[in-house]
Amino acid sequence: MLFRATAAVLFATVVLAQTPNTQRTIRVPRVESQEGLTEITNMVRTITGIPQIKSDLASRSLELTGGADQIAAAEWIVNALQNPSGQRTTFSQYQDPRLGDQFAVRVFFLQSTTTPQGAQEIVNAVRTLAGTQRIFPSALSPVIVLRGTLDQDAASEWLLNALDTPEHNPSSAEYRIPGNDPGLMRVMEFPASWTPEKVRIAVNQIRTETKIVRLFPVMHARVIAVRGTTAQVEEAKQLIK
Repeated sequence: MLFRATAAVLFATVVLAQTPNTQRTIRVPRVESQEGLTEITNMVRTITGIPQIKSDLASRSLELTGGADQIAAAEWIVNALQNPSGQRTTFSQYQDPRLGDQFAVRVFFLQSTTTPQGAQEIVNAVRTLAGTQRIFPSALSPVIVLRGTLDQDAASEWLLNALDTPEHNPSSAEYRIPGNDPGLMRVMEFPASWTPEKVRIAVNQIRTETKIVRLFPVMHARVIAVRGTTAQVEEAKQLIK
């Protein structure tokens, strides 16, 4: 396994402004294979938007060419991924006061989800419900990295925790996204006896009868995650019973 980590959430507020390009080489000491280094390269490129990244397994390093703000975010991500214990750690933060919109970059070490398929289900649910598009799951370790607005990241964190450890979140658990309508998210458990076909039928019924657009079934957690108005979410809850 590339990273040895248990459940934790690491975050820094990173503002990605347009700054002159610079070059930086950063070490990735715990990488064990070319596959692992390639995954880190793609993860950093997806989250930070750095177009030029060269990887070298022999030196276990990445050579980055991008804005200083992008490189600062990349360094933070790599440091977070290299945290061997997965415990909450204080990392340096980078903020550029010239840009008003703030973005948070977060690294999640999954606790209960141990398969790439399960992690991908969670990623798809987060994209669908929270609207976080810059999100990358690791295929080699239980890690998900994402970047979004502060509201998106807060919603993503709640949803990730609910889907990764559903036994700790009753089916009535819900989260309201500030200032968004429809902005109520709920994770609803479906019976263990339901087959994938039964889940598909239930999802289609919810879409048809409640007009909810944002919903996603997470099979490994046996839940359907939905986002809608209070009335829509309540109606969906009744359909699953």
